[in-house]
Amino acid sequence: MDEPTSDLDARAEHLVFTGLRELAQDRAIVLVTHNLANTVVADRIVVMEGGCVTAEGTFSQLTTQPGLFRDLWLLQQDRGNASLERETS
Repeated sequence: MDEPTSDLDARAEHLVFTGLRELAQDRAIVLVTHNLANTVVADRIVVMEGGCVTAEGTFSQLTTQPGLFRDLWLLQQDRGNASLERETS
């Protein structure tokens, strides 16, 4: 699935991922996403850059070790802070 929830609101996105988890119980699912929060429940995450695999692991592993996944995760988490800074400037 490539960005299956990109046009959905938060409630609809939750329904999609709840159903996806139920389907995935005994199946492999490949999910392509730029929203790294969607990968929290994944058993295995594969990070690609420039068409090559650059890292793989669990969400916990990839957010605590240096690399592209962690860098992008930190940027996504900082979005709210950046907008707050702009509002107070």
